[in-house]
Amino acid sequence: MRKVVASVIAAVGMQISLAGGAAAVEMTPAVAELYKSVSIPPPTSSQMIVCYGYVCRRRYILEFTTQDRAALTRIMSAGKASAVAERAAVQEAVIWWDKRLGPILGTNKREARADFRLSKDRTPEMRHDFLHQ
Repeated sequence: MRKVVASVIAAVGMQISLAGGAAAVEMTPAVAELYKSVSIPPPTSSQMIVCYGYVCRRRYILEFTTQDRAALTRIMSAGKASAVAERAAVQEAVIWWDKRLGPILGTNKREARADFRLSKDRTPEMRHDFLHQ
């Protein structure tokens, strides 16, 4: 799963940095299947749907700002030198996404060792059934 997330971030970063008329980045079959499995369109150079919550239960439409484009372009450009630099750039992009979206989505308030069966994403009945097994 981490590989898929990194691929998505790299593809989005490249698409944003190339958003001046260059060709779109081709998705791998695995990444295309990921989007299909959660019924969302792939990102464009202007926006993307961010899934969060278990199995993409919650979604947020992120409209890329000029500042977003500049930050991701700067981050991904640093990865052009080598494969090691590219991996470091993708890691930096993941950190950037987390800081950019965490406060908006509320994921900056994560709980260590949280159990999805007690999550707020589940209905009260589901939590009750789990607690009284």
